[in-house]
Amino acid sequence: MINMELSENKVKYICLGVILIGIISLSLYNFEPEDKKIKDIKEGDYVKITGYIQSMKLERDNYRHIKSIKYFKIMDDTGGDLRVYPSKKVMDSLVEYIANHSPSIKEGDIVQVIGTVQVYDGLYTLYLEDISNFKLIEKKNFERDIYLSPKP
Repeated sequence: MINMELSENKVKYICLGVILIGIISLSLYNFEPEDKKIKDIKEGDYVKITGYIQSMKLERDNYRHIKSIKYFKIMDDTGGDLRVYPSKKVMDSLVEYIANHSPSIKEGDIVQVIGTVQVYDGLYTLYLEDISNFKLIEKKNFERDIYLSPKP
């Protein structure tokens, strides 16, 4: 019969072993996003994608100011596309970031997004969870913004 009694020393060594295994496995995990082209992404990849905005699905108020962003589609030189959906917690910051550029960020501008790729209805998607994961790289579309006056 084997003595299965756990002494205080055995418990300490087991805990130390578990902690060491955890530290080693965390050191092997890559927390940095991988710079990838859209054609090379796969579901579950943590990526940094740079491309131009092909289209934006916006909700505007009566005066043509941006109220919310449903999604925007990014394309790169590989011909692939990625839909980026802002989370509720980042929506206001993203609308402000886009509107505060003069003229505002729109189709044709080059942006960079960071996040984990998901597949939804056969489309590659990325959910923007933090405003720091969205950045304007180069302004290409200088079309003026046209807003309506609240006073006739």
